Amino acid sequence: MKFLITFFILLTSTFAQDFTIQRYKGEVFVNSTLVSSANEKSIEIKIGDTLAAKGKKSFLQVKSNKGSTFLVRDGELVLQKFNSKLTVVKLLKGKFFHFLDTKKNKRSFIVKTETASLGIRGTKYMVEASDEKTYLCVCEGKVAIKSNQTKKLYFTNAGEDIDILSTMADFKVKKASLTMIDMTAKEFSDMGHPL
Repeated sequence: MKFLITFFILLTSTFAQDFTIQRYKGEVFVNSTLVSSANEKSIEIKIGDTLAAKGKKSFLQVKSNKGSTFLVRDGELVLQKFNSKLTVVKLLKGKFFHFLDTKKNKRSFIVKTETASLGIRGTKYMVEASDEKTYLCVCEGKVAIKSNQTKKLYFTNAGEDIDILSTMADFKVKKASLTMIDMTAKEFSDMGHPL
């Protein structure tokens, strides 16, 4: 009997999904599949998939089996790589809120956008991306951000933010505004990970 229980536990952990939907609102998609209460538990999210939340009030919150929780708001994100050492996502547009549990997760996490690449060293941050600009606000920890145009690397700590544009300008890390900190704090609280 113990053998069967052990075998079942190993079997279910082997086939556990890498990502699961935690919550959503509005018009949200995994690839071209509209997420609904009828299918949210059965949708498999895997590498190469595109997650989209369409509309200002729409969002999709996902948790990885490695302790990472993220939310895409009014945007589109592609899961590019997920293995034992590295996770890579590409934020095509919109807002991306991410909590990285560094106690459970020792892997590297990279966020790519049209104008920047971010190496995550912190636990809670928000990225907003468009074709012309990437905005980063760090709530806890540290994030390294590199301009795709100038290749210059910037380090952003908790309570700081930076805009990276699609130009050759030199960008400045600055203290984040109270409005931005409050907005991201509310989002993380709603995600179940208050600051």
